[in-house]
Amino acid sequence: MSEKLSLSSSLESLKGVGPAKYKLLAESGLSNIADLLDYWPRRYVDYSKLSLIKEISPGLITLKVSIVSIKGRWACGRAMHLTEAIVEDEAGDRMPVVWFNQPFRLTGFKTGEDYFLSGEFKVNSGRLNLTNPTVEPVKDENGQANTARIIPIYPERSNLNSRLLRSLILQVKDAVDHIPETLPKEVLEEYKLISKTQSIWQLHMPETMESLSLAKRRLAFEEILTLQLAVQKNKQFIQKLKAPQIKFNLDDTKELVNSLKFKLTDDQRRVSWQILQDLEKSEPMNRMLMGDVGSGKTVVAAFAALQAIKAGKQVVVLAPTEVLARQHHKSFTELLGSLGTGVQLLVGSLKPKEKKENLAQIEEGRAELIVGTHALLQEKVKFRNLSLVIVDEQHRFGVNQRKELQKRVKEGYFPHLLTMTATPIPRSLALILYGELEQSVLKTKPPGRIEIETKLIPGASKQKVWDKMKTELEAGNAVIFVCPAITDSEASKRVSAEKVFAELSKKAWIKKHGLGLLHGKLKPEEKERVMADFASRQINTLVSTTVIEVGIDVPRATLMVIEGAEYFGLAQLHQLRGRVGRSDLPSFCYLVPVKNDGIPARLRYFAENSDGFKLAQYDLEMRGPGQIYGKLQSGALDLRLVDVTDLSLVKKAKEAAQDILKNELALSKELKANIQKHQDLEYLN
Repeated sequence: MSEKLSLSSSLESLKGVGPAKYKLLAESGLSNIADLLDYWPRRYVDYSKLSLIKEISPGLITLKVSIVSIKGRWACGRAMHLTEAIVEDEAGDRMPVVWFNQPFRLTGFKTGEDYFLSGEFKVNSGRLNLTNPTVEPVKDENGQANTARIIPIYPERSNLNSRLLRSLILQVKDAVDHIPETLPKEVLEEYKLISKTQSIWQLHMPETMESLSLAKRRLAFEEILTLQLAVQKNKQFIQKLKAPQIKFNLDDTKELVNSLKFKLTDDQRRVSWQILQDLEKSEPMNRMLMGDVGSGKTVVAAFAALQAIKAGKQVVVLAPTEVLARQHHKSFTELLGSLGTGVQLLVGSLKPKEKKENLAQIEEGRAELIVGTHALLQEKVKFRNLSLVIVDEQHRFGVNQRKELQKRVKEGYFPHLLTMTATPIPRSLALILYGELEQSVLKTKPPGRIEIETKLIPGASKQKVWDKMKTELEAGNAVIFVCPAITDSEASKRVSAEKVFAELSKKAWIKKHGLGLLHGKLKPEEKERVMADFASRQINTLVSTTVIEVGIDVPRATLMVIEGAEYFGLAQLHQLRGRVGRSDLPSFCYLVPVKNDGIPARLRYFAENSDGFKLAQYDLEMRGPGQIYGKLQSGALDLRLVDVTDLSLVKKAKEAAQDILKNELALSKELKANIQKHQDLEYLN
């Protein structure tokens, strides 16, 4: 490579990259050498470890074969293209291979050439298949053998294939030396980490599986360390603030306990006491309350709210959606209204006159408990003595939001913060993402909650759904259908709410019980009307998108049918399932996959498990944190190589972060920039 090339050099400078290839690379976000080196392989194939066809068993395999025959055809009404081949190894044994929706494979093989096929050999549609394997010629473009080496496989799109990317990576080896070291040398030595330059090169072109492991460990350590430094800095910021001290009042607490129509669980008592003790401190409470669906988080929050209100303070409850805000307004009114506490609602759909009156009451201090969406953070909302903020559904408050809230309270003070989530988070991930928050967990559910029977219903067995619906509707119960999309589109094969609604509308026995449609594109007043009709029994079958994931509490809802269940993550499925079974009535959740290539193992796992923490751990291990917890409002969750189940690595990175701050070690500008990005994160969706 020419000495003139640097990390900022355009990929057009590399051999074999003309205008067409450069456009292809640029469309994938690869413009310069730094971009290329940051485009990491998704997996690796060790071509020195080959199997013969007669020896293979289920799992990841690599074969060296020639193509005996190959053909393509359309299936499922032209919805899917199948490329089917017969391959033969050097022992003369043959087997079938299939590629789904990869028609380019038909012209990708040369007569008389040998190829490496690598992929998962597994049971599919009742028989063993090698499906969608990657393909590598045994000889490269220069006639050199690709044997006895570990080959990186990159995320491939269109004509952007791994062979092209590897050829480019080999040209920029010297540029890797220009990658700046991001970690302090004390950290590298203490935790026996290889350098940044070594790790990046070994990630792309590993010499051995051991060197690849060292590279991944070093980069994963940096990912966690960056988040931990941001977490610790946020914690330091919070510890410097002062909060109003809210003294524990036993009489008020007893009054609320005696007004409840149910008995508190031991978990609810324990966690409530932790929170009440936090409120007495001059340092702002910064606690996360995790509780599975139906574990009773709201009543715990009510104890904290009542304590603040009786001390003459204001409390805010923030919800991610207006639907959930209205549900909280109803719940807190039921819990605290009889004790003389006024609960105010502030959401976007209020009429101007009502909104103006509510804002005046908040500013004057007449509104004691205010429930709303993030509209409550707008400058026009002025508080008299805000002292406690309760944030629901996994919102994350970054430094900027904290400062925004600080403007609304008495100078020099900051309100106590209680964050609630019904999405159970595995301990390792909670330590990474929420290390600055004290964490409380509600594991036991209140008495009276029954187990929801979950069943897998293949599309061909849909009659079982109709039979169950008739039984539930005739018993006076309600049914909820959930779909992954609002409308049909050519680009997506997902089941739409509008299509299901139209299908159900054709059945007179469903319509006579009342049928409704709910989704995010409806106007607020339309959503409110549908929900009111569902609550008042005018609608008894509701077709919806995931807008009902939280905030719906209709005790007579006993059957949930999730169409296209394979399109949802387990955490989301668990939230949806929690919309039924909210009484002592037997309740059911039917999962209806739409794909006809077998039921995914994770759906089977979901059907057999109701523990949200077990499901979250399984989902995390199968899919990774990014897919489960979505993207952050500002920047993506940078956990590209972290095995978040590796609690040992998480603890070491946390320890290193504490040492860096304690000893004031010098940090690189790159690391500082990444830390600041994570400090400014607002919340997780």
